Amino acid sequence: MTNGDTNIPPPTPPDLSIERDLGLLPRICPKCRTPNPVSSQYCYRCGQELQDMAKICAGCRTPNLPASQFCFKCGLKLPEQASFPVETLIPAGFWRRLMSFFIDGIFISISSLVLFMVVFAIVFAISPELAEQYSVTGFTVEDILTASERPMIWLDWLVYLVGLVFPIAYWTFFVGKWGKTPAKMMLGMKVVRTDGRRVGYGRAFSRYLAFIIYVFICIFTLGLGLLVFVLTKKKQGLHDLICDTMVVKI
Repeated sequence: MTNGDTNIPPPTPPDLSIERDLGLLPRICPKCRTPNPVSSQYCYRCGQELQDMAKICAGCRTPNLPASQFCFKCGLKLPEQASFPVETLIPAGFWRRLMSFFIDGIFISISSLVLFMVVFAIVFAISPELAEQYSVTGFTVEDILTASERPMIWLDWLVYLVGLVFPIAYWTFFVGKWGKTPAKMMLGMKVVRTDGRRVGYGRAFSRYLAFIIYVFICIFTLGLGLLVFVLTKKKQGLHDLICDTMVVKI
């Protein structure tokens, strides 16, 4: 290459042996399609700023991270090779997630009430004598207090157990199966791993337990625990950081 009287040698191709040894994909220039080391920010040949490659879902055309095996939006299996430079996994905002939490709380409350009614109806049909213990002779404060002072029986413990297990099962099933609770489906969000992979039931269960701990931390710190959402680039809560998850827009 010549510029006036000065001969400028062509750029020297970088050494990609490390990428080959580690099985890493080089960063492909979106302009000249030249492979560059994974640590490069600009193409060594043309100077174009490099972007991360992505795997494009054949079903919904959604870009996913190169390490993903399944589409974070529709769940279809992704191609083996990443091929398209785009931004991926847009984090969902705090207020949208908070609204989702309250809507799910309403769903859980209504579902639990219906479940309790079914359980009581079945138990009282099998053992009518239990119905007398739960009956209230009137609706005055004295009548209600008198009924509440009866000794606890096994049915009370069953109600407490269902009230404890049902929310855990709700969050674990929906997040583990689809990555979305009904509220997140309504608001266009999904829980995924930070590399775009599915969460799975085990991680969904652990994430819920970590979320309960996070709620207590936020209460005891008067809300200071919520700063984690602001300080993290992916808008993750403490439970997300513990379980390597994030909530994304879909």
